[in-house]
Amino acid sequence: MMKALFPIAIAAALECAAASSTGFFHIETRGGADRAIDPEGNPMPLLGVDFVNPDVFFSTFLGYAPYKRFVEKSYPSRQAWAAETADRLRSWGFTMLASHCATELFPGFPHADTLNLNNPFAKSKDPEWRIAENTDAPSTGFPNVFHPDYEKAVFAAAEKRCAPLKDDSSLVGWFIDNELCWWGRGTDPATGLFDLCAKLPPEHSARQALESFLDSASLRLCVENIPLETKVAFLRLIAERYFSINCAAIRAADPNHAILGCRFARGTLWTHDVVWEEAGKHCDAVSFNCYPWANLGRGVVLTEQGGLPILDEFRRVHALCNRPMLVTEWSFPALDAGRPCLHGAGQRFRTQAERAAAVELFARTILSEPYMLGYNWFMWVDQPAVGLRPALLEDSNYGLVGEDGRPYELVTEAFKRVNGLSRKPARPGAEAQGAKPETTAQAEPGPPISTRERFFAEAGIAPGAPAPGRASLREKPFFHQGADGAWSLSNGLVRLSGCIGGAFMADEIAFCPVAKAAASACLPAARFRTLIKWRDGGATRWTDTTRVTDVAFSRDEATGIVSATVRAVGGKDDTSKGIASSCGKVLQTLPVSPTGGQEGGAASLFAMTARLSLAPGSAEVLAEIVSAENLSPAPLRVERVFLRPFAIEAKPKGIPVVKNLYGPPHEGGWVLADGRRLIAISHDRASCSFPFYTSGDGVQHPDAPFTEDGPFEIAPGATWTPSSPMGALLKVEATDGGR
Repeated sequence: MMKALFPIAIAAALECAAASSTGFFHIETRGGADRAIDPEGNPMPLLGVDFVNPDVFFSTFLGYAPYKRFVEKSYPSRQAWAAETADRLRSWGFTMLASHCATELFPGFPHADTLNLNNPFAKSKDPEWRIAENTDAPSTGFPNVFHPDYEKAVFAAAEKRCAPLKDDSSLVGWFIDNELCWWGRGTDPATGLFDLCAKLPPEHSARQALESFLDSASLRLCVENIPLETKVAFLRLIAERYFSINCAAIRAADPNHAILGCRFARGTLWTHDVVWEEAGKHCDAVSFNCYPWANLGRGVVLTEQGGLPILDEFRRVHALCNRPMLVTEWSFPALDAGRPCLHGAGQRFRTQAERAAAVELFARTILSEPYMLGYNWFMWVDQPAVGLRPALLEDSNYGLVGEDGRPYELVTEAFKRVNGLSRKPARPGAEAQGAKPETTAQAEPGPPISTRERFFAEAGIAPGAPAPGRASLREKPFFHQGADGAWSLSNGLVRLSGCIGGAFMADEIAFCPVAKAAASACLPAARFRTLIKWRDGGATRWTDTTRVTDVAFSRDEATGIVSATVRAVGGKDDTSKGIASSCGKVLQTLPVSPTGGQEGGAASLFAMTARLSLAPGSAEVLAEIVSAENLSPAPLRVERVFLRPFAIEAKPKGIPVVKNLYGPPHEGGWVLADGRRLIAISHDRASCSFPFYTSGDGVQHPDAPFTEDGPFEIAPGATWTPSSPMGALLKVEATDGGR
């Protein structure tokens, strides 16, 4: 009886293999894991590279494309370049060409491409064709899916692009678009497109579609408080029209190839749940561009610095779309490649060794998940150091090779290791929340010296040790508090002042040219307060502290250091524009309400406490975050906390800083009108990049953020204190760097 079963089993296996050999790439579930299947029926991880092309990255600042010049000079033909490049990619374990690759590479090399069906509508000079205009920058455009000719136009565009390649057996599949702004122009993906449609002229077809939608719900657009669920339902309608029409158009023109989604921007956090659900109903796979945060010390990957464990987030999204997933952009630039790396997405590292460790960590993270088809690295070659054009200043080390064609060997060797990994249905323990993939990334050394320890050291004082005679070198720090709530703190080189009821924790930070200078000789440079970045439902808020409630003073007799510990409250509104002084008049101390929700009659969401310290003989201020209290009746979900040294003048110039740089020290600052540089620098592990800039509307953004290992909640009435030091040194440097 057993022998009789063997032929049946063999026949069943052959039948399964035959069913998988369709002559085209497609997607199947095998052994509990989603896999791309090649035309012969073999599983193939989709491991690709974007922009493998000598024609990329023309710089309007240079008037030419540096890599194209190199290729034309170094190869006898484009075909010779293509042959060497294909061999390199295969030797590093890549299995496909992703978006915007040269056609010379296509023969014999699996490839996918982006149709870009909808950005032409968003770029149209006729505003009727768009909900959001594409401004020649990433993630700015969105088509008008309600245009009366939208469906006809999409079908025509798909027929033109897809039909000629419907029988191409080396084509893996199609991406519909790249980085449409599904969140509109705001920060809330639930409401952004609704709000844009509501602002369109009454005759615009998208505005009319919105009004008809509201009529069906017995609502009118003039009603101010449209329910959130109504806005989300309208977003679902937009997504349903987009995906149903575009997928139907592609399948009508090309029934043989997979539809691989629309390459959502900004990872998974800026796309609402209902959009993921609609994408899953119509696409064969969903795709998104993702620039994560790799914590090499802990061996984990987060959605962003201080963000969510990325495996938890990927699994959440997969449950929504119920489709295989593909990461279509990811990258990690490093500063030692000679690129400024000031513009463009992604976490930055200082060295190629760190970059390679991050590559391996994130690649293993993706390949550990059974629903992940693979990834597409961004990209083949570095961008020009001077940037591309005014609307796209990107200047980063994204490449596998430099402009001179030489590979970054540590990075390509890392890819060679991870691209060669065998895919498993599921890694043991992968079902656990926040599970980490196996990795060879090296742990960081022990904790670095903290900013507070450096403050002591630079002041010539060992923490806890006496400093005989030290105070005589400069004026001994002192503090003063008046009956009207005004206070001051000085050591003869720096003078701080503020008041109870003031808008700033320190209304003025002045640096004095010589010790014991007259007050009029001390030059004001900064004002100081704090900020919390928090989640309000699906929206992200940035809220400053706006009113001081308490100030306490202390002196360390052993070291001579004196501190002002300042408590201030913040409301629910974004108050970043409120930088006017309020200490010029007497304000009484306002009591804390017993309910914790109101202080002095004004709604307060939280209170933060910061400490400002001066040391004898030191021309620096140590600013530290002490705690945050939740004054509201609901849990406060915090993403980051910020120190905020505003320049005293209206429109200072921010000092360029590399954003998203891994590991301290982090530094940022202002160039003041008199040529001085106001600097904030932190060596604390919790610190993030310090981008200081003034936006086009004149608002200062002195952002010195700090983060815990991820978002955290503060219960109503509870107080949070940092698990590691969160502080920065504030100082003024002369134009020549002297102090």
